[in-house]
Amino acid sequence: NLDREERVNYSFSVMVRDKGEPPLMSSATVVIEVTDINDNSPDILFPKSNSHTVVISTVPETGVVISRIIAYDDDEGDNGSLRFT
Repeated sequence: NLDREERVNYSFSVMVRDKGEPPLMSSATVVIEVTDINDNSPDILFPKSNSHTVVISTVPETGVVISRIIAYDDDEGDNGSLRFT
C-alpha cells in the first residue's frame, strides 16, 4: 500500500543486460512520487468533537473573540485545507 502520509517517494535502481557477446548493460534510477488523495478526515480538537457547542453567558461586543476552533487534516495541499462556515 502506498500512503503519502507515511512515505512521499520511493527510489530504486534498475540494471539490464542483454545476452550478446559482449553483453551490453545499462542502468537507471527510478523515482516514484506518491501523490496525496483525500483519505483522512479532519479532526476537531476544540471544541471537543462530541460537543460542537460553545456556551457564552453574555452578548459580546462586536469584534470580541468568543472561541477559537482548533482542527487539522493530515492530507496534503488542498486535500488538507479546512474551511469553517
